[in-house]
Amino acid sequence: MKKLLLAILFVGCGSALTAQNWYVRPTIGYTLPAINVEFPQVNPNVKAEDAYYNMMTGDSTIKALAGNLGQGFKAGLVVGKMLTEHVGVEMGINYTAGHEELMARQVLITPAGETRAEAYGKAWMMDLAPSIIIQGSGDTWKPYVRAGISIPIGGKLTINSDVDDPSGMMIGQPGDYYNMSTSLEVVSKFVIGYQAAAGCYYALSDKLMLNAELHILSFTSPAKESEYVKYQESINISGGPTIARGLDDLTTAEKQTVFVDELDQNSNVGPGYRGYDPNKPTERLESYLNLSAITLNVGITILL
Repeated sequence: MKKLLLAILFVGCGSALTAQNWYVRPTIGYTLPAINVEFPQVNPNVKAEDAYYNMMTGDSTIKALAGNLGQGFKAGLVVGKMLTEHVGVEMGINYTAGHEELMARQVLITPAGETRAEAYGKAWMMDLAPSIIIQGSGDTWKPYVRAGISIPIGGKLTINSDVDDPSGMMIGQPGDYYNMSTSLEVVSKFVIGYQAAAGCYYALSDKLMLNAELHILSFTSPAKESEYVKYQESINISGGPTIARGLDDLTTAEKQTVFVDELDQNSNVGPGYRGYDPNKPTERLESYLNLSAITLNVGITILL
């Protein structure tokens, strides 16, 4: 079914691009999350939770962090052609810039002060969106619906993490001062999503129409691989030296991770496991990136 839909959309969109009476439609929009889910744990050292511990009073709270990496601003350009009065085809290209989302936080209150560890994620995505459009009749107002697929052609999730631990409690070394700042880039596997929209045209002239629509995207992609592009870590040992590590000090296994469907006794899981090789990327079970969203788009259609 998916292959048949792809064939119909590409053949139709090919006709649209070569037809004489085609149109273009630039759009901008704001994307809201369609479904909030718990954030993926792409970093084994960072749990998707918001935790607070007060060692002075014994108070503590912990909650799971959920959200949607597809929330943000969207811009697009559509090229289309009405094949009949009511049925046409379109090919769109879209860029979505997601908001920065809190993916993990841990706060620890100790006699030495406040220890804080936080991770924020921000994603972007570019996709092609071939669609079939069906529009109604009307001189000034004209409703329409369209449906098709979303084909990703680019995208990345960047997770920035910071740890400030003046007590050393977070790393199990009381009295030492620990600090870390990292940036991790996550690339997802290629999958095809589904998209649909309902909207209305408002004619300004014979050649110009305003449009507004509600667009729905269903897109969840498994992570493919991740890599640190920034890594700064230091431990100020009480009464001793400061030990620091940077990106160049990491082994391949510490710097890179590949996500797989299954782990076995031969997997490169980590130190202490059979067959561990620090010169190869670490293997972890795949996590899923949720970019499903609802977008309110506005645009202007130019008839050519």
